[in-house]
Amino acid sequence: MLVIDNVNRFDSGKYSLTLENSSGTKSAVISVRILDTPSAPQNFAVKELKKDSVTLAWDTPVNDGGAKITNYIVEKRESVRKAYTTVTSNCTANSFKIEELPEGGIFYFRVCAVNAYGQGQAVETKEIKVSEVPQPPNKVTLVDAGDDLTIEVPVRGRPKPVVSWKKDGLPLKQTSSITIINAATSSKIIFKGASREHVGKYEITLANTAGTVTASIGVVVLDKPGPPKGVKVDDVTSDSITLSWSPPDYDGGCSISNYIVEKRDTNTQEWHIVASNVARTAIKAGRLTHGAEYQFRIYAVNRYGKSSALDSPGITAQYNFRQPGPPSTPIVKLATKSYMLVTWNEPVTDGGSAVLGYHLERKERSSILWNKMNRGMIKDTEYKVTGIEEGMLYEYRVYAENIAGIGKCSKACEAVAARDPCDPPGTPVVTTITRTSVSLSWDKPEYDGGSKVSGYIIERRDLPEGRWTRCNFTNVPETHYEATGLTENSQYDFRVIAKNAVGQFSIPSYNTGPITVKDDTVFVKAGETLKINADVAGRPAPVICWTKDGKEIELRARIQIVSTDTSTSVVVKDCIRRDSGQYVLTLQNIGGTVTMPINCVIIDKPGAPAGPLQITGLTAEACTLSWGPSQETGGAQITHYVVEKRETSRLAWTLVKGDVTKTYFKVTGLLKDNEYIFRVLAVNKHGVGEALESEPIKITDPYTIPTAPAGVDVTSITGDSMTLTWCKPVSDGGSPIAGYVIERREKTGMRWIRVNRDLVKDVTMVVTKLRKGCEYDFRVYAENAAGLSPASEPSATFRPTLQTSLKWASLYMDSPKMNPMSSEYTPGMLSGLSATHLLLLAPSPVLMHLVGYGYIFTFLLAYFKIVYV
Repeated sequence: MLVIDNVNRFDSGKYSLTLENSSGTKSAVISVRILDTPSAPQNFAVKELKKDSVTLAWDTPVNDGGAKITNYIVEKRESVRKAYTTVTSNCTANSFKIEELPEGGIFYFRVCAVNAYGQGQAVETKEIKVSEVPQPPNKVTLVDAGDDLTIEVPVRGRPKPVVSWKKDGLPLKQTSSITIINAATSSKIIFKGASREHVGKYEITLANTAGTVTASIGVVVLDKPGPPKGVKVDDVTSDSITLSWSPPDYDGGCSISNYIVEKRDTNTQEWHIVASNVARTAIKAGRLTHGAEYQFRIYAVNRYGKSSALDSPGITAQYNFRQPGPPSTPIVKLATKSYMLVTWNEPVTDGGSAVLGYHLERKERSSILWNKMNRGMIKDTEYKVTGIEEGMLYEYRVYAENIAGIGKCSKACEAVAARDPCDPPGTPVVTTITRTSVSLSWDKPEYDGGSKVSGYIIERRDLPEGRWTRCNFTNVPETHYEATGLTENSQYDFRVIAKNAVGQFSIPSYNTGPITVKDDTVFVKAGETLKINADVAGRPAPVICWTKDGKEIELRARIQIVSTDTSTSVVVKDCIRRDSGQYVLTLQNIGGTVTMPINCVIIDKPGAPAGPLQITGLTAEACTLSWGPSQETGGAQITHYVVEKRETSRLAWTLVKGDVTKTYFKVTGLLKDNEYIFRVLAVNKHGVGEALESEPIKITDPYTIPTAPAGVDVTSITGDSMTLTWCKPVSDGGSPIAGYVIERREKTGMRWIRVNRDLVKDVTMVVTKLRKGCEYDFRVYAENAAGLSPASEPSATFRPTLQTSLKWASLYMDSPKMNPMSSEYTPGMLSGLSATHLLLLAPSPVLMHLVGYGYIFTFLLAYFKIVYV
């Protein structure tokens, strides 16, 4: 077995296995193809080079990677750049011509093959300069402009040939500047004052009876180039114009080195240089004045000078597209006494440029003055308008703006009154269903918007993806309606909108939910009797079976099944919620089986919400409750939930929130360390349902106070301040340290006094306003969300001095019998200290006299201590 790890394209080929023994030799050949991207193309070279184009050619790669080569990617790179740009990515031939290259430009080119497995290796050319291939020697004659030029050609032939001259394919005529002289052995042309018109290809033709001979000579007059040609406007904006042009037909006998571009405002005659060293045949002229008209002038330059100018037509510096059209008529989506929400649609035409934003205007209906509502541009197609007066009627219109400017305004909307909207009606309830109709009823809105409700609009939609359509086309003043013209076995959804006397519409009510148009649903109020009757017929007499939700009905004191030869019925007395469901009557005999389902809905208060009642986000004063929706809705939509609480030490429940519409709620205002029980009750239009209770929960923080700080010390002392430092607590109690509290105490006192009003964020603080001569102790507390930590250990005792920094050393006199004026303490001992370096610390007042360099110390106590820096 032959194993090749990490194969690559070079492992492709034919592998030969040879077996040999004394009986002979046996060989087998296996072809292996490695599937990979192609190798690099072969023989990549420049096939043709011109002054503005390059033609490249190459051969197919040796290795196609095991898949057919679909195309080639050709790229170019200027010598001054490092990145390649793609010229074409879909070349299917083995050659490609790259055009519109700048004359004299230096480029690199590369090509790679592509197959189904990706882009293969690339092959690159050497440095290529875009230029015209020179003409063959001895066939071109050069002359400077203004000089005389003579072209003489030897002539031989028998019989004597007839000589004729042509220029650019046309017979050459003698003029005042061109003279043709034919002699026996030669023919020559004399040019007086060579100029641009003499440039071209000259042909001499000799003809006699033996035949015809033709030779050509090129004449180049070295002069200034001709003017550029074909100026085009490529792009125009409000402050720039991009131009391009073609090189001159006549380059003056040498390459064009650069172009000069000038501009002028058409209102003036003064020309200004835009650029004087343009290497390409295109330029973008910027910093123009919006709306002004400009004319441009372009010169070609070679080493002999500047050409005559090519003038462009007048060009106005403005966008080519127009301002946008008007948006749609705005609509007041929501109106209240304090604000209005206005919406609109985008304009049909944007003028050729994307709409950047909108401007909204408003006016009172009795006014003619429009006022702009927005300061900045409105990016969306709706806007909340504030600062309105209650009861006032307002109209709105809107403008669209693109980069070309602000377009025309939309039509003004109808006047809308600034009043609070009417509340939506109650959720519609289905009272009767037939095969073609549904009867609905609902409650009046709780708030009518300040005007009496005058009627209702009933809407329906086909499920699952229908649009809302109106059911009634006349006013419905009652709170009930029968929707007719429905399709049997189709599902519909219904909602109701209220309208008051001033023409305000409420938002739609809650939907009824999916309703199937079938005459097989029975609605019964809780506590009443459900009776389902059915006629029975069949030969032989069928076996009768009643089931509910797929299970056979169990007979009880309040549930009875009465059957005869011709009828059967189910009677359920004192109905409760769990009696809702699908009752199915099944009739069976030897002829087959027939079933008839009947849906029954018991109208009642809802059941308890789905448990358990979960408690999360517990803190010292709040927690979050969450639960599932009630499974037993009581035949009506759950409108909201009621949340209550009680302390375990009490029996009375307290209302927390009575109109919770979601299945979660955050309870706040709880007492720390108290134990609570919570409960949630669902509410529908028929009343408050059963409660779902939580387990007892103790309200505590999930974190504790931090441990005490440590290492309280004084690092710097002045005359009335000290700098304290300390270490962070070992534990932050599970909550980040918010700051520190510092306290001080005089050595002779018992009471600790707080130093800082606000918490100190760092682990250092400068304590000021200390009394001189007093000794102080310090301690520090840390504080987090749970409260203050225990106090740190008190610091050592320190006393303020007159020094800004102290390095302590001590000289002690421990014997109380020493004489303060003893000769053992002479001025020489302290000669290295100044008077300000001395600090006398003693338990009683000290009197110090300094006389010259002598020191006299008088103490009230014999024991004293000298501390110096």
